[in-house]
Amino acid sequence: MEKLVKYLYWLRIFISPFLFGLVMAVLAYLNWSEEEEILGIFAAILCVILGTSAGLWFAHSMTQKHGAENFSAKHMDSTVQQEKNTTKD
Repeated sequence: MEKLVKYLYWLRIFISPFLFGLVMAVLAYLNWSEEEEILGIFAAILCVILGTSAGLWFAHSMTQKHGAENFSAKHMDSTVQQEKNTTKD
C-alpha cells in the first residue's frame, strides 16, 4: 500500500509538466496544421516529448531530493503555512 501512495504522489509531480507539454502540443499543431501539416505534427510530437522528459526528470529529482510525499505535502499545505507566518508578525 505504501508503494502505491508513493507512486501516486510521484505521478502527481509528473503530471504538471506533462500536461503543459500536451497543451503546447495541441496549440502548436493547431497553429501550423493549416499551412504545413507536417510541421504541425513535428512540433506537436516535439512538445509531447519535451513535456514527458521534463515531467520524468522533475518527478525523479524531487523524489530523490525530498521524497514524493514530503514534496507534495509542502505544496498542499503552503497556504496554511503562509497564514500562520503572517499572523505571527
